[in-house]
Amino acid sequence: MGVSKADVLIKARAYVRGSVKEVYVGITGSEITYVGNEPIEAGNRLELPSQYILLPGFVDIHVHFRDFELSYKEDAVSGTQAALAGGYVAVGDMPNTKPPIKTIELLRRKIEEFSRKTSIHMRHYFGAPQDPSVLRDALSNGAYAVGEVLPEEVAEYGGDQYLEALFKEAAGVGIPVIMHCEDPVIINQYNGPRDFEHHNLIRGPRLSWPVFITSLGLFIGMALRSTSHI
Repeated sequence: MGVSKADVLIKARAYVRGSVKEVYVGITGSEITYVGNEPIEAGNRLELPSQYILLPGFVDIHVHFRDFELSYKEDAVSGTQAALAGGYVAVGDMPNTKPPIKTIELLRRKIEEFSRKTSIHMRHYFGAPQDPSVLRDALSNGAYAVGEVLPEEVAEYGGDQYLEALFKEAAGVGIPVIMHCEDPVIINQYNGPRDFEHHNLIRGPRLSWPVFITSLGLFIGMALRSTSHI
């Protein structure tokens, strides 16, 4: 049976299945429950002027909210409000806070704080732990993925041997891994100006390939769900 009633019905030009056309969009609670060519019953109605295009909510799986010791820059409220104002309704938040989210206690605290302060849909990522065995507890306590794993962390924790142990544990637990595929050695070899105009030279594609190829081999070998930040 089709939807016959919505809380809010919007008549607008909307992006629907690859094209822009005039439709009615019904919203019930926080979900889009109706998209069609004919109006349905609704508690409230809204018609957008023709210069506007109605789009689905955006999703950004790679954001860096601050909070904790960096809350003077941004906190859970200001960061998520900025995302919502830009049309983003769901985000995946990286663990590069201060302190980084590398303990179960901090993970729980962060999830509780963001759940209390905002209604945006969030996935919380867990920082690369020095001891990969903690990943099972991280997953059961709300972590959606581990990473982004930085090459500097890999080098500090034992290099390729650590990376293989991390991937093996993640594969066994069933948690995705997000890699930051930039080789710091290649970055430090650059001797030119370090400003925005030269960013594409400082952090060009060539510095991603060594880390990407190493990670890809492990991903394939362990059938691990993965995302690479390039």
